[in-house]
Amino acid sequence: MPAPAAGQTWNLERIKRSGVAFETLIGTYLEGPARAAAPPDLPSLSLHYWHLAPGEADTQQPHREDELYYALAGSGTLVVAGERRPLTAGDVIFVPRGAPHQFVDVAAPDGLDLLIFFAPNYTGRGGAPA
Repeated sequence: MPAPAAGQTWNLERIKRSGVAFETLIGTYLEGPARAAAPPDLPSLSLHYWHLAPGEADTQQPHREDELYYALAGSGTLVVAGERRPLTAGDVIFVPRGAPHQFVDVAAPDGLDLLIFFAPNYTGRGGAPA
């Protein structure tokens, strides 16, 4: 995905209505050889939309980047470094690079809609900076 243009906008309500579960808005969410083949992006950060359905398993592993989650809608719990942190719409939570984290208890009926910011741009799992 190419770097965003100055002033570029996204309509999150339209993205949510589209029914996609995950969409990259800035940067990449690729690992390994696929990342090397990706078009230029913004190395300083990446931005993603993620919808977790109620009961959906979160299988993510620790990342090499610092991360912010912004809860757009719904509710659930983020277990980060062994501590349970309830989230509802409007909450922002920080996850430091390398910290184990996983969403649990995603509430019915609508699940949890998140914006995810990685800084720098997501480069893959691994828990420690490359």
